[in-house]
Amino acid sequence: MSSIEASSDGDGEIVSRSEYLKYRSGLSEVIKVAAILSYNISEEKPDTGRQYWSSVLFTKLVISSITLKEICPVRSKKSHWDFSSVAGIARSNAELWLFFVWLCIETEEDEEWYYRIRVFRLMDNKARFRLMEETGGDPKEAEFLQRQIEIKQELDLNNIFRSLSDKRKSEIMRGDKNPYIQDDILDRIGQDKKKFRGYYRYLSSFVHTGPVSVFRMQEHNRGNGAENPYDRAAISAAILFSTSILAACTDQMMALHPDGAIKTIQSVGEDTIKLIHSFKAS
Repeated sequence: MSSIEASSDGDGEIVSRSEYLKYRSGLSEVIKVAAILSYNISEEKPDTGRQYWSSVLFTKLVISSITLKEICPVRSKKSHWDFSSVAGIARSNAELWLFFVWLCIETEEDEEWYYRIRVFRLMDNKARFRLMEETGGDPKEAEFLQRQIEIKQELDLNNIFRSLSDKRKSEIMRGDKNPYIQDDILDRIGQDKKKFRGYYRYLSSFVHTGPVSVFRMQEHNRGNGAENPYDRAAISAAILFSTSILAACTDQMMALHPDGAIKTIQSVGEDTIKLIHSFKAS
């Protein structure tokens, strides 16, 4: 996904300042297209549930991508370099894209959509109940349980759900994990799963404050908010990773919303598709 590898020793000019600014500018270019597309789609009345939910998830991805760009500093004496915050958004965007693919791209068949949207609703029901229960609210258990029963009854009518093993059905009904295996999604969309997974785990080390994120901070003079070769390279890699994800999702949205795509190309220019394809994950 990214051609830049994080430094293992923090030494040297892994990424020059001019290269870093070029990568940040590339993210801005893709955001511009994605934001215009999102706006154009929001003015349309969705024909299907897939179109509606793709718009919701894509909007979330666009907004978080803008936030990512804003916290990636433009060089100045007051610049604040915080790779851990960048890593959190980049990792979240990766998860969002894979969920987008699972829910909105791989559901052309009605039966597949029927199954996945109900699993999505079940996850929402379970999550809201747990959240209210753990924060001391009144979750009105009977209402939540009734909705779970209704979703289970709907799933029992679906051949995809019925074909699952009892163990897998039980896992789905718990609603506390992703309903897909990350590697399976990556295989189906033609991604290098080893490279993707490796970088995802690297980002996770900073999201969860793993040892990688704190060991050798002093030796490498990194993680203190000041510009340094390590953090500049790490943020550059996260920018490229996030840009490729946003570009790939934008390309998929254009296929799912052709009218919005036409309006966007008319607004941005004839080279819009070429631009997106030059950045998208492959």
